Amino acid sequence: MEHPQILGLNLKTEIVEYLRKKGYSLYDGNVGYITNLNLVFNQGARCLLHGDTPDNLHEFDIIILDLTDDATVDFNPEEHQRKFNKTSKNAYFECYYPQTVFDPRAIALSFLNDAISSLLSNNFLLIVFCAADETIEYHLRDENGTSRLDVNLYGFIDSYLSPHENQHGRLTSVFHDDNELYQFLEKYNSAITYDIKFNHPTVYKNGRYVEDPKFYPLIYNKQQEIVSFIKMVTDHSGMAFFPNISDKKNFLSEFLDEIAPGIFPALFPENIKNGWTNYQEYALPNQQLLVDEVAKAYKVIQEGGIILYPTDTIWGIGCDATNTEAVQKIYRLKQRDEAKSMIILLDTDNKLPSYISDVPELAYDLIEFAENPLTLVMPGAKNISPALINSDGSIGVRVVNNEFCQQLIQCMRKPLVSTSANISGKPSPQYFSQIDEAIINGVDYVVDLDQDSMEIKTPSTIMRLSPNGSFEFLRR
Repeated sequence: MEHPQILGLNLKTEIVEYLRKKGYSLYDGNVGYITNLNLVFNQGARCLLHGDTPDNLHEFDIIILDLTDDATVDFNPEEHQRKFNKTSKNAYFECYYPQTVFDPRAIALSFLNDAISSLLSNNFLLIVFCAADETIEYHLRDENGTSRLDVNLYGFIDSYLSPHENQHGRLTSVFHDDNELYQFLEKYNSAITYDIKFNHPTVYKNGRYVEDPKFYPLIYNKQQEIVSFIKMVTDHSGMAFFPNISDKKNFLSEFLDEIAPGIFPALFPENIKNGWTNYQEYALPNQQLLVDEVAKAYKVIQEGGIILYPTDTIWGIGCDATNTEAVQKIYRLKQRDEAKSMIILLDTDNKLPSYISDVPELAYDLIEFAENPLTLVMPGAKNISPALINSDGSIGVRVVNNEFCQQLIQCMRKPLVSTSANISGKPSPQYFSQIDEAIINGVDYVVDLDQDSMEIKTPSTIMRLSPNGSFEFLRR
């Protein structure tokens, strides 16, 4: 499957065709269109939802939603009749004069709430072109009667969205910064109109409320109020809210080609592998130090090499956990007995079932509530190099809490091997300056991050879990 997988919702045909010609894998979907009812006095209409979203929505990397397109379609009664119904239920939306249009978008988007929330918890980008907010009144008719539903247009993302209010305007300015992201936005600033403004959200930290550091204002109105922003939900997922931009075709093309890979590098593994651009120029301010190193390490690992890199514990040596030849390079460098297995790192516990046949339920609780790095040794290892698997079929797995490791693993879309950066039998280094020259010279790439850090780190706690839920500590 090509990545990123993109779902377009209510995009104009010319945008879809242009992005596909650029080589993007894009599903042309929609959440329905505003429907002209053409009702007269004392007349009503029964309406159904006609959105088009894929069944495998959970597999998409990016959703682009255009709420600014107010194009309409005419009501056709035949299109609002169920042709196939497995049940005796026949729910529909009632519309009555003087209502002139049926707008299905708010209610259709509300059905995507859970799916989008789940996507945002992993590795995902939501792009929205913003229209004015509104609450739409629906009257749902079923066998139990008619019920009224008041649904907000942005309700599907309300838990992530900062306080906002409607305001229309054309005079905007881009947040001043030398970063290429803001220079890119400046190119399109004259083609912007906005219909909504946002407050900068706050978070509670050190006994007081401060501005959310993961919220990045992009564009302001004349009163210096925010009309466009990027909000990072996790280190690898987020939302980009833009006003109405007249040249969306070229804006999206340039954003996906040159800007987004620097902010969300794990979504664009082919871009990083092929070195399409210098992503460091396009990253958000606090991400710039990581991007180049992730790209370099990813390239080495793709070519079967081994790297020396910082983790959430001590420095480690790593490679692609599915590449047996690379794994054996690490054994030779460390002069380590192959009977002594190494561990693998994952970026999220959602991936455990891909590499462990029967994940104990306890594993998820331990990972969620662990205060310190925790390695779990579990039986039933699969889909990794046999050279890593213990004689009893087990493997040690840690869900790593280190941004470099997480981004690299997401680019790889495979586990990352991790073993201490020492010759077997010698002490494990607590920081970079203690690493043996033989290790530094023996790897294919040394990650240029945290080398000057004097923070003393220790190896992780190790627990062995059984499928029945029993456990024992192997290292505290």
